[in-house]
Amino acid sequence: MEPHRVPNTNSHSSATRRMMSQAARDTRACRTWPALVLLLLASVVVAGWGQRVGAHWIPPEQIISMLREDPSLRTRAGVRSVERQERLLVIRVDPRIWAALPREQRRALAADWHRLWRHNVDQGIVAVVAADNDKPLVNYDGFGQVRLLDGTPTAEGL
Repeated sequence: MEPHRVPNTNSHSSATRRMMSQAARDTRACRTWPALVLLLLASVVVAGWGQRVGAHWIPPEQIISMLREDPSLRTRAGVRSVERQERLLVIRVDPRIWAALPREQRRALAADWHRLWRHNVDQGIVAVVAADNDKPLVNYDGFGQVRLLDGTPTAEGL
């Protein structure tokens, strides 16, 4: 008994088969294209993030020493001590000298300190307090905006 053979009913020419296989390859390529684009974008983002962080990162110890050793901060803003407690930067200032500064200068200094610390310390927090009693002098909201807490009512504090 002979094995049963199925007759070849393929009515396509070899050129048609080549075109069909090319179409199948194009369909597969269309399905993989978005994945390749996403992979390329992800690698560019990761590479760019790594360069940005590595290129502009200042070690926390260097920030602390800059703030401690800056003589203009001692005389102009009344900075008495700067210390780190994990991710918290505590800046103790003389409350009389701090209060003598114009409000915009105090706000600008506090914003600069916060921006510098947050950029270089993961989830960094800044506390500006009175050197004599550790009473907070600056409040940072969830967006990093500065609100001065010197006891005088202001339009933005109401």
